[in-house]
Amino acid sequence: MTMYSIQGPCHWVGDKSETAPVSSVTEAMARINKLYEAGTPFFTKQSIREVSKQLQRSSLCKDKITVKGVDGVGVEFDVLTGEIRKGFDSGAFEHEIRDPYIVYCARVHMTQNLLRWHGNLPEATCSLRIAHWMSRRKKDTKEPAYNYALRESQVVRKSFRASRESWEASQMCKDLESILESVPKTLNIERVLGFSCGSMSIDRNSSRSEFQHALILTVRDWLRDRNGSGRVPSYVQDPVYTSIDKSTLKESNVMVLDDPQALLEIDDSSVVFSCSSNIPIKEIVADIARPAVLIWEHVGEEDEETSDEYGVYVCLVPCHPNADI
Repeated sequence: MTMYSIQGPCHWVGDKSETAPVSSVTEAMARINKLYEAGTPFFTKQSIREVSKQLQRSSLCKDKITVKGVDGVGVEFDVLTGEIRKGFDSGAFEHEIRDPYIVYCARVHMTQNLLRWHGNLPEATCSLRIAHWMSRRKKDTKEPAYNYALRESQVVRKSFRASRESWEASQMCKDLESILESVPKTLNIERVLGFSCGSMSIDRNSSRSEFQHALILTVRDWLRDRNGSGRVPSYVQDPVYTSIDKSTLKESNVMVLDDPQALLEIDDSSVVFSCSSNIPIKEIVADIARPAVLIWEHVGEEDEETSDEYGVYVCLVPCHPNADI
């Protein structure tokens, strides 16, 4: 599926909330910043779970998905599944709107949207929003039209094995293993979770994805040896995974979970890995749990809530004193 997305209309729910909806961009900015500075979690497992349950049972056109803003004000998002939209690139193509999914917005994304686009006020204080994937297809035959090349299954498996061997022989892998060996034995660690590691079967970014998945296997094997157990639960989550990716990872005993199930698996006994994610994984993790180990790209002082720098940073310090589990 070609990864286009679209968001439908949204509006405030006519309930009796203690807080009135914002009436201007200025008020929305002030409210978001005030809640953030007060330590209000923008993400909780409860809110993510509630939205996920609605998505599982409401996927027909004209259904509604209700989301609570960080200020407690309810917002309804329209479900558009099944609608057809004109193609962006040529009159020969069209887009079919597929299932809805959750868009995660950290404070920086919420305020940037307000500053750049003057925002849609009903969704202004929503850290969870609803959008839809769209599949590109030929208008006449309705056949799928892809913007990328998929590698064949046997090619992916062979390439992944080679990348894993290359990774395990690298100095970065040895440095990571050395750091992991310093993790206190008193910490109870039971599972490994990886986010936004990319597709190994999509040709344009396969190499980077293979090395990130190889890193996850290194962490999994370290934890298996550390705990003296034969099997360590290992999960990954990324909407771009193809059936080839899923079967390849399954052979390595790594399970692919749909969003947001892997997020809901994060707890104090987890190792979490993510490098340049397309969702604000740092902010989500900081609010919902205190993982034993965090591995992600280096974040400098200038990177408040996002970073595109490549490289890994291992954190052994619980990330948030007010985690909502």
